[in-house]
Amino acid sequence: MAFNKKSLLMVSLLATTSFVVAALATTGALRSPSAGGKTTTALSSAPPASTGTKSSQSTSIPSNSNTPESSATNPSTFDWKILRKYDTKTSTVPDELKKFNQKFIKIPGFIVPLEDNAGQLTEFLLVPNQMSCVHVPPPPPNFIFYVTNKNKAEIKNQWEPVWITGQLSIGKSKVHGDDYFLSINAVRIDSYDPMKETYP
Repeated sequence: MAFNKKSLLMVSLLATTSFVVAALATTGALRSPSAGGKTTTALSSAPPASTGTKSSQSTSIPSNSNTPESSATNPSTFDWKILRKYDTKTSTVPDELKKFNQKFIKIPGFIVPLEDNAGQLTEFLLVPNQMSCVHVPPPPPNFIFYVTNKNKAEIKNQWEPVWITGQLSIGKSKVHGDDYFLSINAVRIDSYDPMKETYP
């Protein structure tokens, strides 16, 4: 999968400090990106939250009722390593990931803007490290979150690592002609300092 032309805005990400890579880059054993455009079979009728820019074509998995309920004020910290076993080609979702579906999570990462509106982004991508921009191969689709920010949570510095808190939806959706398999409806965006904070 390749970013569209809007991802050119991420050239500035290469200028961010290199020490955050060690704290967040957990993708050393990642597979190559899967081919885009493949339609998968819907596993439930609960689609991810819509922002008006998404097409009606989406699939998602049922939430796991056996896991403790999370909320915007009590989110579960999410580890990027869980995504390694998520096969977007076959829509195979591991149980350790499935239990987070439709739950509130808190995850660190870097923002890839999809619009030119610094500080008031309503949608963007979240990737595991700042090197994930147009000049290098993007992460595989199971390591890219499409994030909606309908509440316009303030983004103080979109070029630095952030904590995203929001409701996770797992399933394929098409946005601006690209396929995404993980979506977050963000309710809170905070700065993340890997030198002072422990993750996960």
